[in-house]
Amino acid sequence: MAPNNQNTKSNKKKAQKEPSAQELWETFPEALRRAIQENSMTQFDEAVKNVFTETPEILRKQCIQAGFLNEGTGNFSTLEDIKSQDMLSHFETNSALLEQLSELQGSTEPFLTEHPHMAAEHTVNWLTIAALSSAIDKNEEKLAALSEKCVVFQLFLASATGQKQFFKKFEVSENLDEVKAFKSRMRSRAQAKGEKPEKINLNQGTVDSRQFLEELKQLENLKKTEFAVQNYNKLVIRGDRMVKEFLIENPELLTEEAIKYLRILADTYSKDLNAKKCTDVSKKLTYILHFLTKKMTVAEYFVDLLAADSVKEYNDIWLVELRKMKQMMVDYKKARNPE
Repeated sequence: MAPNNQNTKSNKKKAQKEPSAQELWETFPEALRRAIQENSMTQFDEAVKNVFTETPEILRKQCIQAGFLNEGTGNFSTLEDIKSQDMLSHFETNSALLEQLSELQGSTEPFLTEHPHMAAEHTVNWLTIAALSSAIDKNEEKLAALSEKCVVFQLFLASATGQKQFFKKFEVSENLDEVKAFKSRMRSRAQAKGEKPEKINLNQGTVDSRQFLEELKQLENLKKTEFAVQNYNKLVIRGDRMVKEFLIENPELLTEEAIKYLRILADTYSKDLNAKKCTDVSKKLTYILHFLTKKMTVAEYFVDLLAADSVKEYNDIWLVELRKMKQMMVDYKKARNPE
């Protein structure tokens, strides 16, 4: 009996080590990804031969297990195809539970205790589109309930704590703010879709996976934009001494998109004839404009900024920006008080 037990344990370990489709895809070189996307067995074999010369059969087996290669037909599926198939399978298998969850009143903790497998990314996706449908219908009560459930599931999946600990910690202002932000994104997207937007039918067997995934992509882009705008505003109110640390911690702000947003902000402050805020914006705008002329990291940039030549470059850019904002304020003032 002992050897059998050991074999069972060994098989379990092997099963646990099998990579997911996402993990496997991330290991693939570009040539292999292209072969799968173009559904070319010839390119696939060539890529395997060139890159995975030692273990081609292992790789082929992993591709079959992960769903990239259909052994019977010889056809390939992309990562998006696999995700789409998994998502639709989750919807179909759990359609009754998803509907039950959407109508659930109060805490979702008992529901998760009874159905732990529902704590999944696909459940979050379903709830997100259900919330968007509520926003389109202007059903604020259902939007509020679905938004909270969606944020609960998102945070729960990202949390390393146990279920009981998580639900005790959820009712804090930061998490409730995220619920408000989520509702705001749903309303914004519903408005962007027009007066008579096309909704996604969430009933069993009628989900258009491509439309569904495209809508999720649009909502994710909206979330990223919203997050970026929050950080742009945080940057503007930072004092001069805190700008360096803030930009080192948030290097993603040093982009052309940030420049566009700060210019819009500068225009708004110019209309209000608020010289102090225009000056604050111009300083932060100059950091980004100056940084983008350099080929270095943020930390290296701030070291470089200690040099006299770099300081002169910064000041030259800043003076140009200040003159622009001063001229905008003059123009807006004239427009208000024409002679």
